[in-house]
Amino acid sequence: MNGPEKTSRMSSGPSRRLGELDRLIADLARPEATPRDAAVARLRVMGVRVLPHLATLIESAAAPSSARASALWVLEGFDDARVIGLARAALQELDTDVALPAIGVLRGWLTRED
Repeated sequence: MNGPEKTSRMSSGPSRRLGELDRLIADLARPEATPRDAAVARLRVMGVRVLPHLATLIESAAAPSSARASALWVLEGFDDARVIGLARAALQELDTDVALPAIGVLRGWLTRED
């Protein structure tokens, strides 16, 4: 391996992670359960650093409700108070596919004694 091929294989920095993040966000809208559920799991592992990207998706009226619902499922395990506002806004939705996962996000915050 020499030249450009070596360089392209070694570039695993922020641009590669952004590419993976974009793919995972896109997978949240997939109709097939396996890639969608895998994206939810992977985004949960990535943690709160993906929160701004998920917030953009959740707040987008143009995004499919299935993608917005999946993004809310990702937030369910996040220990970050910013998810409360996103979930409360999603509760205002007329679409129950979006409102129901918002309840799941808020459920974890109801019994907190912080």
